[in-house]
Amino acid sequence: MWYLGAVFLLVTLLTSCATPRPAKPTRVDAGGLEPTRPEDLTPLAAAALDPSLPADARARALRSFGEKAGISAASVATVCLAAEAVELRQAAAEALGAIGGKDARAALIARLEVEPDPQVREALERAVAESEP
Repeated sequence: MWYLGAVFLLVTLLTSCATPRPAKPTRVDAGGLEPTRPEDLTPLAAAALDPSLPADARARALRSFGEKAGISAASVATVCLAAEAVELRQAAAEALGAIGGKDARAALIARLEVEPDPQVREALERAVAESEP
């Protein structure tokens, strides 16, 4: 559970260290914001972790963050594995499977042991297989 503290610290640092910048047009599609600069990824991480947003919006933010941030998205995805929403847990499993690595694999296996939803269990199993060393 040490990673929960690390995620909180990471999100706090990312959001508090952001420097103001002039507004820049971004591409928008049905999935929402499509950031084109690394510093634009911080809102995606925050959105994925924001329980006040709808689950589908959080899942889209997590998928986009995972695709763009790579290994640095692992801590956010790990936290999302414990989310209440099935769709968000599935997105977290897919992101961690794509990211790979021993920490991502360990988080997937740990969640697989307690996951009650069959669809999420299936996503977790695929992610574990995908992340095999």
